[in-house]
Amino acid sequence: MKVSIRSFAICVLSIFLLSGFSPLPSVSVTELEHGEFAHHILEYIDENWPKRIAFSERELQNALWIRDVLIEIGFDSEYIYIQQFPKPEFMGASMEWILTSWGMNPDESHPDTLPTRDYSQNVILTIPGRSEKTIIVGAHYDSVYNHGISDNASGMVVLFESAARMLHTDNYYTIQYVFWGAEEVGLLGASYFVENMTEEESDNLILYINIDVIFDGSELNYGVGFLNLDIEDWGLHHNDITLRIKEIAETLNYEQGLGLVRQEYGVFVSSDNLIFVHRGFNVLALHAVANFEPGMPFAPGAWLSSLEHAKLAYAYLNDIADEEQLELIEEHRLDFEWTLRRIITNEFDLDLERIEMFIEEFEGEEFEWIEDELKTIEILMGLTDHPALEYIELQPFGGDWLTVEELAYLAVAMLEGTDDYDILNQIELYLIEIEFFLHAINMATLEIIQEEIAILQEMYEIATREREPEEETQETQNGIIVINWHDNSDWIQHSITRLELMIPLLDHPGLEGLELSIAPNLLPLEIAIEVAIAILNDEVDDDILELLEKYEEGIVMHLGSFISQPIEWLEEHLDWLEQNKAELEAELANATEGIRLIERNLASAKEQIESLNAILEIVEHPNVEYLVEKLEIELNEFEWSGVGMGYVLHTPNDNLTFLDETWPGLVENALRAYNIFLEKVLMWLSDSEIVSDSETALEYSIRLGVKY
Repeated sequence: MKVSIRSFAICVLSIFLLSGFSPLPSVSVTELEHGEFAHHILEYIDENWPKRIAFSERELQNALWIRDVLIEIGFDSEYIYIQQFPKPEFMGASMEWILTSWGMNPDESHPDTLPTRDYSQNVILTIPGRSEKTIIVGAHYDSVYNHGISDNASGMVVLFESAARMLHTDNYYTIQYVFWGAEEVGLLGASYFVENMTEEESDNLILYINIDVIFDGSELNYGVGFLNLDIEDWGLHHNDITLRIKEIAETLNYEQGLGLVRQEYGVFVSSDNLIFVHRGFNVLALHAVANFEPGMPFAPGAWLSSLEHAKLAYAYLNDIADEEQLELIEEHRLDFEWTLRRIITNEFDLDLERIEMFIEEFEGEEFEWIEDELKTIEILMGLTDHPALEYIELQPFGGDWLTVEELAYLAVAMLEGTDDYDILNQIELYLIEIEFFLHAINMATLEIIQEEIAILQEMYEIATREREPEEETQETQNGIIVINWHDNSDWIQHSITRLELMIPLLDHPGLEGLELSIAPNLLPLEIAIEVAIAILNDEVDDDILELLEKYEEGIVMHLGSFISQPIEWLEEHLDWLEQNKAELEAELANATEGIRLIERNLASAKEQIESLNAILEIVEHPNVEYLVEKLEIELNEFEWSGVGMGYVLHTPNDNLTFLDETWPGLVENALRAYNIFLEKVLMWLSDSEIVSDSETALEYSIRLGVKY
């Protein structure tokens, strides 16, 4: 439902009008370089609008502030609407978990940041064109419990600048700028918008452009294309619009050195663009998340639901499967055999217990998947005594996963050699898992394994003991230890079995001289530190030379990744480790059970602190450039390698001060490049008729689409 902003915002005053301070620059956007207008607003957001939590009063006030900024830019309020949408019923109990799962806690001292409202909202600006065909440019404005500058004030301010630059343009196509609400908790604003589009609005949408998280990597990524919803020709496709956008990016890179990087499947980056791409619309997605390359999702029908597999199992065991069902069984053989294993093992009690707990938590609410899962279990339980199971021949290894016994069997076969063709095929198929298993054996001692088994046995005892239903779960703030492990008892027993199977292999002669393809990634950090310090202090002896010759690739990989990191980040990570150590020490002092695990984690934290202090000593050493030259460390390969997925994504560091001090120039460069790119795309589209008014946008895409 679209609600006029006038009726929605009665009696609500804008924050910046109350303060008497405008977030806009004092000069026209046309007098500024690309990105400067956006940067000015970004500074205001950083100072005044942190913690824009979905379904909070702060999010609502920010939406109204967005409206006021658009009016101050020069847009008439009649072209600005707020689309209100309700909080889904299922969000009630899970909202807090979603927002705090990133390690940031609610700010009880500012109740306006808490998700207590039943509604969120999208802010929609429409710039009419000569055609009703429409381009939508979108960015979400909500955040998690931080300043939300990269995620996603960065997208907000690009929308502001783009709208300001397009204000007086004679556009052929209608342009809508949409500031999405409640993205962080499930792309809810974009979902509601698309679900409530009329058939005419859907037919008229020729391109959706999404901007999200553009300060989180050294590469300025974009993805463009559309998804052909014809299942027989599933895949990412292109037409005149999407191919022209790619050409525009290449031209800008050549002429202005913007450094735009096309990702083949960039339209599948996890943001509001997903809602549009899965409806078959043309999509351009802009993001700069470090070390993140989206992949092609499975086609609809490329997998079968549990209920469909249960029906296939029923037909197969009762010998009533038709030709189509037999083809499906063959096509999905691994998953089908996993379903048969569920029947044979007959372990449905835990599944039913989890469903019962979920139903109790969300009492009164209905979920289609629960009904399907109960039907699945009913069918499978009815087959547990089927006589045909006796004659079923499953593949020798468990579908697309291995039991620990199978893993150990293959590891021995790899160490001792085998001529069995089937075993050789299995070794090739599961080589990575086997190598990790063998590496763990290489790095272990009998004492280490026995200590780990003792820890796990204590966990298992806690997990399987009798407990009253009302007994509270004992947890820690940082998730280091959860005493109520009753849901994890199978995993604990699995881990114990794995360790027990490692013991007979500790002295296996085949381990000597074994070369693993994953070895460089698994080199102990201590070896790299030892070699680096010896080189820096000119204390290289025969032992160091032997280590360098044996582990050079892993040493270079470790040192390159750390030397390329900003010292500020390393110091901040050290602070976090110190805090973690202090919390573990406090837990240990008060713990009555799970003590072995806490002690083990505390020892690990101390080791990490020691290693990181040594790394800081290396990075700050006056001869570090000599080390880089000596080992031929190519820092460009590691430059801005990011912290996990992105520099600051969903961390307390997502603020302008940290970004500017840690990566000077990154923010300005991203704002400049993406604003130029966006303007060029919109100006090209505003200049001519690409899609005829006589056909829908989807018809156009499919008619001219080419497989990429």
